[in-house]
Amino acid sequence: MIRLTRILAVFGILVLAAASAAAEERTVVIPAVSLSAQGDGEDATLTEARRPPERFAAGYVHFWYTPGHWLQWTVDVPDAGQYDVALQYATKIGASRSMSVNGQAVKGLDPFVLPRTSRWSAWTEVRLPAPVALKAGPNVLRITCLDDASLWLNEIVLTAEGRSPIVIKAVRFAEQGGGRVQALTPITLGYVNEEENPRGEGGAPTSQHWMEWTIAEAVAGEYDVYLHYAADNVCTRRLDVNGQAAAGLEAFVLVSTADDVNWHETKLPATIRLKDGRNTLRLTNIGGRRFRLSSIRLVSPPQKTPPEAAAEATPAAADELPMLRPDPSMPPAPLGPPLPAAAPGTALAQGQELTLGDLRATVKTLDALPYVENDFSKRYAFDNYDNPKLRYLREKYRLDDVVAPGKTEFEKQLLLMKWVYDQWDFGYPREMVPEHSAIEILKHSRREHKFFCTHSAAVLMSAANSMGWVCRAMGIPRHSFTEIWSNEYKKWVLLDATSSYYPERDGVPLNTYEFRQSLLLDQGKGVSHVRVTDAGLDKKPQDVQYGQRLLFIGYIPNTNYMDRDADYEKFFITKDELTTGKWHTRDCPPNPAVDPYFPINQAALTLVPDGQTVKVTLGTMTPNFKEFRVRVDGGAWQATGEVFSWPLHAGVNRLEAVSRNKFDMDGPVSTVVIEGQK
Repeated sequence: MIRLTRILAVFGILVLAAASAAAEERTVVIPAVSLSAQGDGEDATLTEARRPPERFAAGYVHFWYTPGHWLQWTVDVPDAGQYDVALQYATKIGASRSMSVNGQAVKGLDPFVLPRTSRWSAWTEVRLPAPVALKAGPNVLRITCLDDASLWLNEIVLTAEGRSPIVIKAVRFAEQGGGRVQALTPITLGYVNEEENPRGEGGAPTSQHWMEWTIAEAVAGEYDVYLHYAADNVCTRRLDVNGQAAAGLEAFVLVSTADDVNWHETKLPATIRLKDGRNTLRLTNIGGRRFRLSSIRLVSPPQKTPPEAAAEATPAAADELPMLRPDPSMPPAPLGPPLPAAAPGTALAQGQELTLGDLRATVKTLDALPYVENDFSKRYAFDNYDNPKLRYLREKYRLDDVVAPGKTEFEKQLLLMKWVYDQWDFGYPREMVPEHSAIEILKHSRREHKFFCTHSAAVLMSAANSMGWVCRAMGIPRHSFTEIWSNEYKKWVLLDATSSYYPERDGVPLNTYEFRQSLLLDQGKGVSHVRVTDAGLDKKPQDVQYGQRLLFIGYIPNTNYMDRDADYEKFFITKDELTTGKWHTRDCPPNPAVDPYFPINQAALTLVPDGQTVKVTLGTMTPNFKEFRVRVDGGAWQATGEVFSWPLHAGVNRLEAVSRNKFDMDGPVSTVVIEGQK
């Protein structure tokens, strides 16, 4: 921070010097930190200038994500020949582009793919897979966006053996078409940082913070106004000149720069008029969360270049395709036939002996997940296989390819979690705070939008559901995550896509309640925090203090977020003797270790002697149930009804059963072994 008196002493002279430029073209540069007054809200903070890295001093372009949007550069080449092309870029997602030279597509660069970087600001340089043929003299290079993934571009470097490199700064493009990039230029004059105005009941601002600057000696005339600013949200401002709102600037919109460290200069949509001598400018916040201002630049006479078009202040509709819009009428997934209760004393149990005609038999193994229905399982509504948005999500983002490297089901689920983690940089999601649709979130994440934990949970849940796994949203105070049903481990497992991690104890993944109890009651013995990274699994001892955040656990009982909001009416929480304080007033499961952790995808069964055979009855809670499948004595799997007869023979009789959903994904295998002898 720097003192305001020092700012005025230094920058007041600079402003006056700038204002005294030649009459035919006058430029007044007002450093934001030279403000003379501010009020009606919390004071903005002042920060000193930072020298940008030399290679980025000219700035770079971003918000390049519209299919068909092209940028074009004109470059003078001293010698004709074949030139290699290198791009210095950043892209969180990975991007597809094409290149043409002098109106002709370049073979090998139509298209080309730029691999993803770890963050939007993680710069890398890559040489393109084919050279370009350039003539001596002026050449026109055009790069066209082929997908909806944004790209940051700083430099295009042309090299040929025996010649000096030709460096083209991306921000110096001559033309663009089919879209509009934003040019980012580093700060050189420091900046003021203005936080969101305080809000009262109903969310309305209780004040409108303003900042004011004084121009000591101005030349009368009409001026264009340029603001050099950074904002991670859409901001609305008013500009007053000498105590009066400037016409056309009573409520102008400043588009987001995607991050409050991305600096962009924009021309305001109307001009202002200054009088000779002393003038004051006042900028008032009438909407927007966080805003940083580096400078105000006034240019007279006004230039012919148009002001920057305002971006949408609210997210667009889900998509032009009607099937991608929320559909509250979409029914929840069917769950399969419940397991009817057998008559008392008739169902066989493990270890029980029975007689079937002349065959004496013993039930050696009866390994099957139970069918559990309780007040909390009945609350759940699962996403429907027939929902076209699930298919769209799976196919558009090629989720089968995402999970393909996994050797086991759980490895595939971890790869999907890591993929969600990679889709955006964590941050305030601006106007999309309440958004739950994975389609909308992913669309905007490819446009450099930031999101936080509730969005990670929503996207992982819908992405997993699109693959045939059942994933549900969870919450604790100030954080959201998911639990996914693991057919491999026959249990619910905590997956936190916000940090790409899961907890395990002695090598077995934990659900949220198990995690809680291990930290609060057993000091985290054997518990690891396992982070999924590009390099593999990074296991560390779990911080036991995290258990204090798990005193309350919230369960949101619907997974169909792309059609309906989270069902907070049926939302329930864990609260027991360990819990202190208050979070929500909601129903609490009497047995928090069991009630919320009902099994699904099971092939629950009952066995009842029936003459010379055993009558087998199957039941399940399988979202999007398709069929039961069984095999006898290691034979072929066959579809079966929910009730069938199983004839036994002398020796070992083995029955295996699974429930299959409409995604052709099988649940855990139920196994029965009965040994018989005559």
